[in-house]
Amino acid sequence: MRDIAGLLVCVLLSSACRHETGVDQEGANQDPSKARRGREVRQRVVASVADAPVPTGLPLIVREGQDASGHPRSYVDRAGLRSLLHHQRFSELTAYIEQFQREFEADPKKDRYPTAAIEAFGSAEPELLPQLTAWVKASPSSFAPYAARAVHYNAVAWAQRGGEYASKTPKSNFDAMRATAQLIRTDVETAQKISPKLVEPDALLIEIAILTADRPLAQAALAHSLTICPSCFAVRALYMTVLEPRWGGSLEEMERFAEIQARAPYPDLKLLAGFADSERASIAYDKKDYGEALRYSNAACARGPHQGFLDQRAQIWGALKDYEKAEADADAALELSPVRPALRSTRAWIRDSRENWEGAAEDLIAGLRVDPTDEKARRLKPHVVEGLNYAGWQAHLKGDKATALRLLEL
Repeated sequence: MRDIAGLLVCVLLSSACRHETGVDQEGANQDPSKARRGREVRQRVVASVADAPVPTGLPLIVREGQDASGHPRSYVDRAGLRSLLHHQRFSELTAYIEQFQREFEADPKKDRYPTAAIEAFGSAEPELLPQLTAWVKASPSSFAPYAARAVHYNAVAWAQRGGEYASKTPKSNFDAMRATAQLIRTDVETAQKISPKLVEPDALLIEIAILTADRPLAQAALAHSLTICPSCFAVRALYMTVLEPRWGGSLEEMERFAEIQARAPYPDLKLLAGFADSERASIAYDKKDYGEALRYSNAACARGPHQGFLDQRAQIWGALKDYEKAEADADAALELSPVRPALRSTRAWIRDSRENWEGAAEDLIAGLRVDPTDEKARRLKPHVVEGLNYAGWQAHLKGDKATALRLLEL
């Protein structure tokens, strides 16, 4: 599924993901070849970076203890999983993801493990598809490759649609998106048949519902997923996107849904009450009313620790040019969710703004290892490269050859 942090803000640093009914003449009449080139650019890799080391055991970064909601602080090594795919280590890849699913079925507090493992393949580059299809052929009786390919198709569908208002989106983009949505459905159905207790397929159906404005589909998928995992937060958070005003819902619907869900005996569901405030902050940000955006973002963050709320506030602090507070929030978001590419891109932007080009580059590389088509990274990379060149040359002029070489190699 799309990065939940991205769902909260949609995109603050770029044009927001926008929804409105109908396609006007501006969108419908756009030159098909221009529209096609736009889709191709959004799927093109930002940069080719070296693979992460291939895992020698279960790709789990172990951290002691639990977070505030009782989930393990350990997290899945998404870049390691992608390295296994790149090196065609299909049997290990399948075994690890199936193990994550078994651990979740034994302990619902480990629901993030299989979801994060499958989401490792949620990027849109065309080069990924042949590798995923080869994995399907190598492991046809496992849910893992089908779910992973569906997540890839989902990223492709979002790239095909683009982030403009529906009225400014070419008809060919919608046509391409709908065709890809059918591919998602096919792989989702196969994965669900093989592993009925898998939650990720329902999340992908909600993604399709967001793209196609199909509220009943989203409602059915949410209801089904909660029969499997009554305590799961992420699928409820994703459903909140369906209720956002930009996707045809309303703030009142968001608040009502959060109020109902908070009655369940799971403490982290109280965080859902912050989503309406986060949406208000996003609306204010789009209007460049950063003071109002900050007020609502503070209200969302006051609900409790959530990487999406913190990421949003970091971007608002950045717009206000208070980069110290921005980086503190970006650090806190990454502490909660260390491998989300969108969070890496946010901190890279903040570090670039502070002329910490080395730190910005390290964040970009870490994010691009998981999503090499990240749009924020695409816009940011040229400036970071320019900054590295400048800093490397300045170090050379000062006689600090070691630093100069390190920066220029980076």
